[in-house]
Amino acid sequence: MNDEKWQKNSIFYGVCALIGILLGLYAGASDPFYEPILQHVTFQNGLIVFIFIFVGLFLAINIHEFGHFVLGKLAGMTLLIYRIGFLEWKKVNGTFRVSFEKMNGYGGLCGMIPKRLGKISNRSFIAYFMGGALFNFLSAGLAYLLILHTSGFLSLFLWVFVIISVFLGGANIFPFKTSATMMSDGAYIAGLVKGDKKVIDLLEMMNFSTQLQAGVTPGELNFDSVKGNDSIHCDLLKHLKALEQLDFKTLEKTKMTLSERIDTCNFMTRPSVLNEIVVACILLDDHEGVKMWRECLTHLDKDCDANGYRVKAYLAYYDRHIALAKKYIDKGRSVLHYYPSLGQQTTEAVLFQYLEKDLLGSLHSAEKTSQV
Repeated sequence: MNDEKWQKNSIFYGVCALIGILLGLYAGASDPFYEPILQHVTFQNGLIVFIFIFVGLFLAINIHEFGHFVLGKLAGMTLLIYRIGFLEWKKVNGTFRVSFEKMNGYGGLCGMIPKRLGKISNRSFIAYFMGGALFNFLSAGLAYLLILHTSGFLSLFLWVFVIISVFLGGANIFPFKTSATMMSDGAYIAGLVKGDKKVIDLLEMMNFSTQLQAGVTPGELNFDSVKGNDSIHCDLLKHLKALEQLDFKTLEKTKMTLSERIDTCNFMTRPSVLNEIVVACILLDDHEGVKMWRECLTHLDKDCDANGYRVKAYLAYYDRHIALAKKYIDKGRSVLHYYPSLGQQTTEAVLFQYLEKDLLGSLHSAEKTSQV
């Protein structure tokens, strides 16, 4: 067993053991809240407890993500995506779109970035990452106060909620990295306090995201100050810079880098990386690459912003469907001004223009010549 797997298993079983010890000590010190259930074990009671756990978990996760949102707003951030279980709110084409998405090993998500251009405050990010656990602990405290004035099934539900909230808050504040290459809130906080390079790399990329939001284009980004950044987000931005500048020599290098690092992507970054790898393969006449990577674009049907239409247009061009490519170009341009990143709007416009005037123009001329 490798060290990372051993560490994760140790944390999991350690937390389970701690919960068992605490419940045992509580049961020995007083009459436990779950004693009536143990005395009357029935299918009905079991079903009630299951429902309580489900509802309690749903509420605790909602409260956790809401805590991130509240403290993020207070810290000067703007919301990009909010998800609870299968339900997702995401800003698409100027408005928040609600959709049902496949779960990827997490119960909730609140994605925010700074909305002010400039140096990122570590204190603001610490507050943002602390928000979820803080709201869990506060809600658990309020629920416990209510327990003192309730009884019966309501008291039982509140106990279930308290346990879930404390566990959820404690688990998220504990510094660890998940198997999906995502870090816990505690890992971000610890990284910020210690100056961990991986966390600093990520925050540098968030700063670039803020610049893109403010209208700086990928082609204008200055990577001199982040030469040691190992984040795949940095590689993606360098790739977008090469795309905007139609720098095919650099594009060959960035395409190779992204292809080699695709397995290190988290679930949010992976679709964007796949999109740009495929487009680069088309521009570089890498037919084997197009064949291999386009099979991974399972998300593309739902991708209806300017970036998604641009990828569809390039694939239509690759398949020599001129009319379909023009249709996607028109659709992409019609929603381009809604694209959340003002800076990347320029990149998308450049790539639409290059596809329409140069690539499709050449293809149309070649087809006319062949007909003659």
